[in-house]
Amino acid sequence: MVPIFESWSDNWVLENTFKQQHIAPFLLNIFPPRINIRDGESHIVDDPQSLLADYVGSYSSLAGKVFDILAVEVKPPKKVSSGQLQSDFVKTGKEMKDMLDTLVDNGIHDAIVAGFVIEGYKSRSYTMELVGEGVYLIVQRGKCELLRSPNDASRIPQLYEHFLQIRNLVLSTIHKIDNTPTITHAIHQAWKCPSAPTPQRTNKKRNSTSDTTSSLSTIPFNE
Repeated sequence: MVPIFESWSDNWVLENTFKQQHIAPFLLNIFPPRINIRDGESHIVDDPQSLLADYVGSYSSLAGKVFDILAVEVKPPKKVSSGQLQSDFVKTGKEMKDMLDTLVDNGIHDAIVAGFVIEGYKSRSYTMELVGEGVYLIVQRGKCELLRSPNDASRIPQLYEHFLQIRNLVLSTIHKIDNTPTITHAIHQAWKCPSAPTPQRTNKKRNSTSDTTSSLSTIPFNE
């Protein structure tokens, strides 16, 4: 953290500066090198149609297949807004579901994937696992305040534990990945349920009252 403190800026303008100053030092130093942390709005599960996360943590199995196991959504203090079509919590939940479904499709059972939702200086951590037919259990594991200035250095141990807890949970999934046979039956595939589409803004007016009763996630929105 010393190099970060030496170059600390309270007057950051770019979102990337906030991420590199407040979040990256913990992600890159607490998660081991075998978990590759991709920065810069990466697609989940290497699918160009999937959602984009600010950080994605992936693991390359012994067989050479890459699995995403961690997603991080970041909204810096200057960008926090209540006018989003879907909250970052909902977006992270969808990202974790996509990651989990990929693991299930590859016969990796009882896996746990994780996510951080960082809004302003507040960080919350979550995990998700498939526990039954169509039942995706999402659990908030912790919450913590990020550093606002070098004067908050006493908060570092708490932040370390915040990220370390999630690291240990996704390491258990890595163990399952490496101990799953190359050829296996994905017995839990039938437990999955379809993902809801992501809503998009539209200026198109709906013509009937029946349209207004539709679920937001199923209305066909246009750009």
